[in-house]
Amino acid sequence: MADTSNYLPQRDGRIKDIEDGMPQGLWIEQQLGRPVIRAWNALVQTTLSDKGRPPGAADRLAVPVAGTDPAAKKLVMTLVDDTGFDPVDAGTAEDGWRMQPGTPPPTAPT
Repeated sequence: MADTSNYLPQRDGRIKDIEDGMPQGLWIEQQLGRPVIRAWNALVQTTLSDKGRPPGAADRLAVPVAGTDPAAKKLVMTLVDDTGFDPVDAGTAEDGWRMQPGTPPPTAPT
């Protein structure tokens, strides 16, 4: 499953586990019982609809992708590329917290 949203308490209600520091992707994985890959979370709707570019374009934007399941992450990274954005491996589901509004930007794993 690709998670394209961000937890917003004013919209989603308070979720104690997330409020206490559990990354959203891990919380969703627990709820669904399957892997969750976070992607497109860093884009607003107009960026997603208007800013996709062909591979190699100088103005092509990058999109962080975080998740623990390698096969699912690879599939979602292919989809990100297909939508006109460069996928960037932003780590595991535990690293997905960096995709939340107001957090430091994701960095590539070392």
